[in-house]
Amino acid sequence: MQRRTVVATVVGLVAWPLRGIAQPAGRMARIGFIGGSAPDPVVLRTWVEPLRQGLRELGYVEGGNLAVQWQFADNDPQRLPALAAELAKAKVDLICKSRRPSVR
Repeated sequence: MQRRTVVATVVGLVAWPLRGIAQPAGRMARIGFIGGSAPDPVVLRTWVEPLRQGLRELGYVEGGNLAVQWQFADNDPQRLPALAAELAKAKVDLICKSRRPSVR
């Protein structure tokens, strides 16, 4: 699958549940994002920026009507459960996780 298709699919899956959330006026939608690697320039360019752009195209602006809590495991998969628990405790509306495609 091409990267553009993967990014479009991720944005669609992330934004779709947000459309159904009945929010009081002035309440921001809240997404928790877990990245398995470090927030290096490649991750920012290939995952974070396309996600932000896709959400903007759907009318969600980070810092406006959307708050995103970014968490990165810094290539340590044992940190993922704690990061997910932290996001659940923060009561975000949706948690999504990046995943690098496996190389075959």
